[in-house]
Amino acid sequence: MGGDCERSRLGGSYCLVLGNHCGCSTDSLLSMKSTTTKRFCKVCHREKKLHLFYSTPKFTCKSCYKKTDAYQNQRDRYLRSKYGLTGLEYETLLRWGGYKCWICGGGSGSKNLAVDHNHRSGIIRGLLCKRCNGVLARMMDDVSLLREAVYYLEQNGGSVTDILGREVVVPDTPGEG
Repeated sequence: MGGDCERSRLGGSYCLVLGNHCGCSTDSLLSMKSTTTKRFCKVCHREKKLHLFYSTPKFTCKSCYKKTDAYQNQRDRYLRSKYGLTGLEYETLLRWGGYKCWICGGGSGSKNLAVDHNHRSGIIRGLLCKRCNGVLARMMDDVSLLREAVYYLEQNGGSVTDILGREVVVPDTPGEG
């Protein structure tokens, strides 16, 4: 069964240290109950909430895993196969854009910006946050459709006012100012 270390949990059958200090077997780790809300990272030796771990590797938190060669190799393979970019080229684009979205400037310095590309030619255009990349995708990269959307926004409900003969405001909408 479980060892006697102070980190044993769930009745002594689950060792949060992966058996490194108490002799618990790996099998007892895998029998961890699904109700557990935290897990112990074998790299930083901290107990963290489950959402801070990938499904695999199960016992290394996301922040520690992102520092490993395995993560870098996985990311590099993905970038190369999906976009034809090396990890170094992606990093160069991130730095050039200040680690922010090339449209809205958002993204809070994230390294997880989407690689935006022309879906007809395949040419990479830049790095975008999920929101801006989603807008372009929903507008099907159609510039004329985007122009129509801009025109629509600039009218600010003008056609509805003309049609109804009055300005209609959604209740509980904060006013401008």
